[in-house]
Amino acid sequence: MKRSALTPLVCSLSMAAALAACQGKTAPTQQASADKGAKAETKAKTPAAPEGPAAASADAKAPTDAKAPPAAPPAAPAALGSDRADPGWFRKTMFGDKGKALDTKRSQADDQGRFSSMIRFEVTDMTLEGCATHIEQMVGKAVTNLQRKDLPNGRIQLKGSTDRYTATFMCGTAEGKTIAYVSYAWT
Repeated sequence: MKRSALTPLVCSLSMAAALAACQGKTAPTQQASADKGAKAETKAKTPAAPEGPAAASADAKAPTDAKAPPAAPPAAPAALGSDRADPGWFRKTMFGDKGKALDTKRSQADDQGRFSSMIRFEVTDMTLEGCATHIEQMVGKAVTNLQRKDLPNGRIQLKGSTDRYTATFMCGTAEGKTIAYVSYAWT
């Protein structure tokens, strides 16, 4: 046992035994009782915290009684363009039962994650004018600066943009059927 651990216990004993203990010697008759008392006192006491640089490393290693929640695993890097979702109006069902999606395409994302998407519809029982009006009604709240232009080839083009994407729409005819082209590109 260390002398420093016994010092408080031994100093409480008789003066003669205490003098001997404080000098690093224990009286033989007092040894057994000092050992028992030191064991009991050691169990009751918590060790003194180290001071100086040792204190910092001891604090870092000391376990806590409260259970901390497990650390979350590191987040996987997001795929390019994964933070972008199609606008609410860009759906294969945007013409309801009057439109049939003929094909859909999405370009490869560029180095900033931007891409473009398109859907081509066959629109039954709808004129070119009806097609353009339907698009204006479906998209007008999201793309407020929609510009309508009648093209010389008989098609109607609508273009507009938001702070996140540009949108292009075209209504035309092919083989006697009304076709709608719906597209947007992230900016």
